[in-house]
Amino acid sequence: MRKVMKIGLALLMSLTGATGLFACSPSGTETSSSQASHVHTFAEGTFPCQERKCLVCGLTIPPSAEHDNELRRTVSPTCLNKGYSVYACKNCGTISQGDFVSPLGHDYQKATELAPTCSSVGYTEYVCSRCEDSYKQYLPSLEHHFQEGSAVVTPPTCTHYGTTSEHCSTCGQDFITEYTAPLGHVATPGKDKVIAPTCTREGRTEHLCYTCGETYSDSYQPKLDHSFVVTAIEDATCAHASYLEKTCTSCGLVRIEGGEEQK
Repeated sequence: MRKVMKIGLALLMSLTGATGLFACSPSGTETSSSQASHVHTFAEGTFPCQERKCLVCGLTIPPSAEHDNELRRTVSPTCLNKGYSVYACKNCGTISQGDFVSPLGHDYQKATELAPTCSSVGYTEYVCSRCEDSYKQYLPSLEHHFQEGSAVVTPPTCTHYGTTSEHCSTCGQDFITEYTAPLGHVATPGKDKVIAPTCTREGRTEHLCYTCGETYSDSYQPKLDHSFVVTAIEDATCAHASYLEKTCTSCGLVRIEGGEEQK
């Protein structure tokens, strides 16, 4: 009879995936299989490579076996990302990654070269042979080669800069290479004209330039205040208040003070 029970117990352990090392007591504590009242029973579709919970006593049992993994796919490394293999357990289907490979790094190859000139920078462009990422190394522009005897000098005036321009024999363009400050006006003796300020304009002194013949001004003075006198007085009526009319004796400007409409 005991032999039959042992055979039945072994068959039950095989069907449920139990290890045979532990079993449940009615109180839910672990006991040896020889002392247990039942063997751990797990839900259908669970495997020893998983953490499982006994349906009888509720005890959580850690995995008792390794995953039986099979290779599903391989991801190749790129310039920036690691490569790896994807595995799935044949029993429980758990997905895992392994066999990591370091990123390859960029493989830059020289792709384009543009020589610098005296009017533009040059560069060398490098492109990655794997991912087409690219960058440029710039080269400074060359110096102009100014043709001997090509300088053209424009003298300064009273108000404008003078310049010296030269011709580049490489690019064929003319460039200003030097500036000369304006000379400034020179007043003609005895030609100064002083204009006094009024209430409508500033005062100033006008000069006639001896060099260029233009008239220019300096020594500015601020405008004067208006000089008002009362020219009319209007008494208040039922339609408006009284007001004063004042007139500037210099420019004739008329100013009204008061005279608001009565409410």
